[in-house]
Amino acid sequence: MLAVATVLYSIWIFFKSLIVPTLYIEGVVGPVRSIYPPQSTTDAEKTIVSLVYRGLYKYDDKGNLVSDLAKTVEVGDDGLSYTVTISENNFWHNGDPITADDVLYSASLYSSLSEIRIDRVSDTAVKFILPNKFSPFLSILTFPLVSSKDSNKVSDLYVNGSGDFRVIKVSRTKDGVSQIVLFHQKQASLYTSNPAYKLNKIAFRVYKSDTDLQTAYKLGEIDGFFARQEFNFHGMHKISTPIYGRYFVLHFNTSKEPFSDKDLRKKLAKSIDLDYLQKTLLKDKVVKTDGVISNSWVTKKDLASLDYDPNQSPETTVVKSSLSYSNSKELSLVANYIVQEAKKLNLEIELNPLTPAEINNLISTERDYDLILLGEEVGHDPDRYVFWHSTQQQYPGLNLSQFSNIRVDKALEKGREETDPEQRLEHYSIFQTVINEEVPALFLYHEVYYYNMSDKIKAPLIDDLYYPWERLRDFVKWEYQMSGMGAE
Repeated sequence: MLAVATVLYSIWIFFKSLIVPTLYIEGVVGPVRSIYPPQSTTDAEKTIVSLVYRGLYKYDDKGNLVSDLAKTVEVGDDGLSYTVTISENNFWHNGDPITADDVLYSASLYSSLSEIRIDRVSDTAVKFILPNKFSPFLSILTFPLVSSKDSNKVSDLYVNGSGDFRVIKVSRTKDGVSQIVLFHQKQASLYTSNPAYKLNKIAFRVYKSDTDLQTAYKLGEIDGFFARQEFNFHGMHKISTPIYGRYFVLHFNTSKEPFSDKDLRKKLAKSIDLDYLQKTLLKDKVVKTDGVISNSWVTKKDLASLDYDPNQSPETTVVKSSLSYSNSKELSLVANYIVQEAKKLNLEIELNPLTPAEINNLISTERDYDLILLGEEVGHDPDRYVFWHSTQQQYPGLNLSQFSNIRVDKALEKGREETDPEQRLEHYSIFQTVINEEVPALFLYHEVYYYNMSDKIKAPLIDDLYYPWERLRDFVKWEYQMSGMGAE
């Protein structure tokens, strides 16, 4: 009898080993307070939102803007109106159809649409009426739609979405949300846009720090995590990717001395060895930018480069200034390197380390600084009006170099008005050329992130990632494999 039981147990173990798991467990740094799109602010929250919700448009894995919930769009002859029709047979997770009322309600929650008039055309169509021509408008319609019935919602976590995954469980501890589990029900095709997921359940486990993520992985609590650090644990492989929608930049305040002097700006810019900064100082955890518009279809590759020149003549007298920066470990290294190189030119730069809150206060008030070093986040579209037009020198504009140039203003204005790609390319080429010539800022690098994950997870390599929360856009191609082959 014991022999029979032993044989049956062995058979059970064998067949169990053939069952491929369908659950992926990812560790994220919290807190996670809300996955209701208008209230989601952290990378972790936005990652979950990207799976639970859909927009009228989205960016595909090649960075192209494509339809999501939208079926058609008609642009008025004057270029000021966009009539969008929603595709048929799209539903919320509770079974309600997605309608024009949901678009109207959602738009009312986003400040980016506050100046746009929106009319209901039918149950499935809306018309957006713009005050001015704005060629990147469809890129704004990537915002996640929420149900018009959400005004009565009782939770910011158990939400009613329309994406391929829905929330099935939220766990809490005294410290807040500890886990959110999402599920993709293949047969429930009413609300799914792609029913072919091999991993149909995702658990996001929330931790306080990257150190806690490492510990969780070592203990077998998670299958993977996305972080600035790469790790070499047993049974782990890594996928690295730059984040192209974010870059770090040194802004010169061109409205005041000493950096109202273009020659001095150029001299300091040419004293910074970007290759050394990337490969030695930051140990290849960054990649260089392509300038003011990086990794875009309009990026101008033939710009005259400001090559590193260690043999420049120093200033005849000491030039004093200050450098404000967010006091992180990485930016402290960069700031100190800039000061070190500036000394060789007789430029004496005082360091002014600030907290993130102090940085925000500095750029939202008088903008009284000589140099400021910080990270910026831009959109997929090459429109850089809010960052460089002369009307954007005061908050909430983001012209942190206080830069004013007629050619730049005109190029940015035309780039927003034109819909023809060739015309837009021409205007943004002029814009990039002038910025490169005038040097109101030095564009340093994009951060590189690492997907640290178990060898048992097979995932495609990530190309052209703009934001961390887009990293699961190809999750439909992920699978669990017992052989542990890792990335494709």
